[in-house]
Amino acid sequence: FSGLNFTVYNLNKKLNRIQIELNEKEKLRAIIVNLLQEFKDKSARVENLFNEKEDFDNSNKHLLILDGKKIEEILKAENRDKEFINEDKREKKEGIEVENEQLMKANKQSTNR
Repeated sequence: FSGLNFTVYNLNKKLNRIQIELNEKEKLRAIIVNLLQEFKDKSARVENLFNEKEDFDNSNKHLLILDGKKIEEILKAENRDKEFINEDKREKKEGIEVENEQLMKANKQSTNR
């Protein structure tokens, strides 16, 4: 029986070693599963951030277009103002020229008398 006991002891020892290895492999598998889940979660977060950035960029493009239109409207209004001012200056200049002509005629008439 002692030889049989020795064989059973060796088999139990091997079985315990195999069980320890299986437990370690199971722990490693659990770690790998957790890491894969974290990677999946982070990948989803990165994708969400990318989509948010894309949405933000698209909304900014819209704002830039609006700003461009506003700037264009402001420039048009400034040009209208400049045209109005220039027209006003032309009218005043023409008025002064007409007034000068009238004064010159009146001066000629007074010197002719």
